[in-house]
Amino acid sequence: MRQYGKLIGLILLLISLVACGSAANNDPFEAEAAPPVEAPTGVEENGGSIENDPGTSEAIVEEVDTIVNPGAVVVIASGSLPDGCTTIEDIQQGREGDTFIITLMTERPEDQLCTQALEPFEEQIRLEEADDLPDGTYAVNVHGQSAQFVINQNNQTEPDPSPTPAALDISPQSGPAGTVTQLTGRGFLPNSEVELTITGEAETYQVVEQVTTDVEGTFALSHTVPAIAQPGSRFTAVARGPEQVVGAVPFEVTEENALIDQVEVYLVALEDAGRSGPAIGCGDSLVPVQMEIEPTIAPLRAALENLLSLNDQYYGQSGLYNALYRSDLAVEDIDIDQGQAEVNLSGSLQIGGTCDTPRVESQLRQTALQFKTVDRVQFNLNGQPLAQELSAQGG
Repeated sequence: MRQYGKLIGLILLLISLVACGSAANNDPFEAEAAPPVEAPTGVEENGGSIENDPGTSEAIVEEVDTIVNPGAVVVIASGSLPDGCTTIEDIQQGREGDTFIITLMTERPEDQLCTQALEPFEEQIRLEEADDLPDGTYAVNVHGQSAQFVINQNNQTEPDPSPTPAALDISPQSGPAGTVTQLTGRGFLPNSEVELTITGEAETYQVVEQVTTDVEGTFALSHTVPAIAQPGSRFTAVARGPEQVVGAVPFEVTEENALIDQVEVYLVALEDAGRSGPAIGCGDSLVPVQMEIEPTIAPLRAALENLLSLNDQYYGQSGLYNALYRSDLAVEDIDIDQGQAEVNLSGSLQIGGTCDTPRVESQLRQTALQFKTVDRVQFNLNGQPLAQELSAQGG
């Protein structure tokens, strides 16, 4: 019974303590407000992804080199990017004394699937403050990798002239089936492979040839127009080099028996002052005279041979003068390449005075230029330019 009495006493003591605590809690007080909790930026309530600004960092550079050209210095920085999404977005330049400092900033968009393999890069950067540097040794630093370059104005050479544009020429530019054409390329990279494609209309005929250019970037190749080529059709040739693609003027297929049976030779109307034809030296005119010839596919030779065969001072009753009547000339050979005709004559030239010099030159030249395959002509006499002999005799 005594134990139960102690237990009842403890219970009463606890009840009194609780009552005192409740009374104390009835006193008013001001509670400190807890700071508000801000929601993370960009969090969607439906559980979407977090959108952050694209990440930027400095590129990892492994090697630096420099190229010094007249008036310009180019820095070549190479290295690796961490993945396929990272790109170089900003290039910053600075200078501290004789050292140029370059910073390459990369950018990688967030939440984008990327290849996780290293991506090599190479940047060519022209130094903005290097155009007028005095002679001396300078350094460039790109993310800890450095290189030196030397400016010596006295030893800098002039820049190379602009390269000649690549071109492809075909000669002749027309003819019947079976014609042998000469394809000449120039302006390509030296010692490089060039693919030459020759195609007929509607691609019913195609030939592909591989050629190698010489040290000057040129090549030459002959091609025979196939027997299946129809008159009126065209063939095109295209050359594809490592850095150039060019085409030639289309070759026009003519009638197989398209022989020429008429040509013109040019004589002089003395002191005509250009009334009867093109004016030439000493107040004369150049006049065409049509002649019939044996049908031929080589009309240029036939026209010149007919002109040189005229032995009279004047042509019939026309009164037209022939400044070549004293000479004894013959056509040795003719070479036509890309519109340039080279005519080699042999024999002796005799002219009758200063005014005969432009007359002889004009008669020969205009007789050759009447043909559409000839744009320019060079005459040689006994292996030397005809102009030299004309100048020596005409004064």
